[in-house]
Formats: sequence, C-alpha cells, structure tokens
Amino acid sequence: MFCDKLSEYMDMLGCSGKEFAEQSGISEATVSRYKSGARTPKTNSEDMKKLCRGICAIAAQKGIDMSYKTVLQELNSLAEITPFDYDSLQTKFNMLCSVFSVNLADMSKSLKYDSSYMSRIKSGKRRPAVPQKFAFDVAGYFPGRCDSGNDKKMIAEMMNIKPDQIKTRNAYLSELTN
Repeated sequence: MFCDKLSEYMDMLGCSGKEFAEQSGISEATVSRYKSGARTPKTNSEDMKKLCRGICAIAAQKGIDMSYKTVLQELNSLAEITPFDYDSLQTKFNMLCSVFSVNLADMSKSLKYDSSYMSRIKSGKRRPAVPQKFAFDVAGYFPGRCDSGNDKKMIAEMMNIKPDQIKTRNAYLSELTN
C-alpha cells in the first residue's frame, strides 16, 4: 500500500513527520494522513511530486543516492489509479446490513466508527475516506456474527460462490473483501 511505502521511506531515512513536512512543503497534518493511510495523493499530483522531492532531498542530505524518477514511479504505482466503486460498496453494505438485520450502532461501536458516519455511508450521503479499509473492517465484522451454515449460505449466494469456499474465518474474510 502507498502508506506502507511512504512509512518505509521515512523509516529508512530516519526522519520525523515534521522534518518530512518541512522538506516536502506539505503540511505535517497531510503527511500524517498519507502515512496513516487516511488519504492517498493522486498519481502525478503536485502533492505526489512534493513527497518525492522531499524524500530525495532528505536522502541527499544523508548521503543516500535516490532517483526522483524511481521514487515517483514507485509511489505512483501504489497510489489509487482506478477510481473506487463507491456505489457498489454502498449497495453491498446496505445488503449485508439488511439481510443480517445489523444494528448500525452496535456495528459502529464494535468497529470504532462514529455511528452517524456509518449511517451517512449507508445512505450514500458520505463516502469513506479510505474505502478499502472501511470495506475490510465491515467484512471483518461478519465472520464472528454470521457464522451459522445458513448465514454462510446466504453470503455465498450474494457473492456467487459456493458455501464451502468460506469454511474458515480467513477464507470468509478473503472472499468478503475481494
């Protein structure tokens, strides 16, 4: 993931978020969001270029040879290139909540999300900031709560797979997040 690679660069260079922000010309808060995965810059955007220049500047100060073009190419390849299908996420989220009579307040508490945030995502009034993480978190909620043979059969039908493809928790989670 983009955030992992950015963290790897920062660790390798031994720099703090503050130092990185100063060198890149991006606010410390934005660097923190990129590093945590809460946001990802668009490919070839000005922020992406600033990040790469910052990495190369710090590397040069520390005597590490790093090519701007290589860093840009690597980070661009990890940034979100194709748009996320938010409509599909909302539809599947609504379907799971409806079929399994999910109480959003309970789910929100369990997943450590604000219940009004979850409600707005469900209604389509809001999009998750990091949709892949949201989908993974929501998918992780179901294996422990919808583990009966009938539940697995319904989920398998929704996903057009066979119930035996989700026998284990890991297989269940893998299928739900694909």
